[in-house]
Amino acid sequence: MTAKIAQRINPVSRRWQIGDHLAAVLLVELENQRLLAEQEYADPSPYDIRVFRERSSPWGEFRHREPGGLRPIVNIWFDNENHNQSASNAVSRQKAEGIFQIDCYAAAVSRETECGHEPADLMASRVADQTVEVVRSILMGGPYMYLGLPRREQQFVWSRYIQSITMFQPPLENAHVNSIHAGRISFGVDFNENSPETQGEPVEIVDVRVKRLSTGEFLLGARFEDADS
Repeated sequence: MTAKIAQRINPVSRRWQIGDHLAAVLLVELENQRLLAEQEYADPSPYDIRVFRERSSPWGEFRHREPGGLRPIVNIWFDNENHNQSASNAVSRQKAEGIFQIDCYAAAVSRETECGHEPADLMASRVADQTVEVVRSILMGGPYMYLGLPRREQQFVWSRYIQSITMFQPPLENAHVNSIHAGRISFGVDFNENSPETQGEPVEIVDVRVKRLSTGEFLLGARFEDADS
């Protein structure tokens, strides 16, 4: 038997490219939200969020950090993909219905305020909920109906939607931080996957320099130097 596929298969799936794109979108929009908050003399801290991909226990990043440095963490990971047979064809294109889990973690320590005592678990829960809302609002914003991709690439994204939002407490056996809360956004993206009969175009990430650290964290443009110092 001889081989029948003439071109090399691209080993990078569209689902992986979409995951990277979601991280880049969040980085760009979070940076912009911080700037907008500062211009309005508002608190920019709700938008000071770290973005990771495919971390199994990202709450470990809270370890050994000062109370004022417990920045919320967003971790994007691919969950599953189903193919819609009626919207696909047997030769070159399959309509994929993918689910990405976007976990939003927050940690806090108790503190005394003018109004009394604020327990750490309540504060962490509130910040986790705020982080979920910021992420939800960005990804469901009108400009990202087709994930903000260039027009020529929008044809491969059918839609994006929120499937569910769940708040939870992660396992903390080895986290060394007592109060961590999290929210999970199950984010659906319907898109085309191509098979070798057609040659698909690579996804263009938003027009910005993005760097991925060895920890899985994504950084934006000017923040590279801070991370390397």
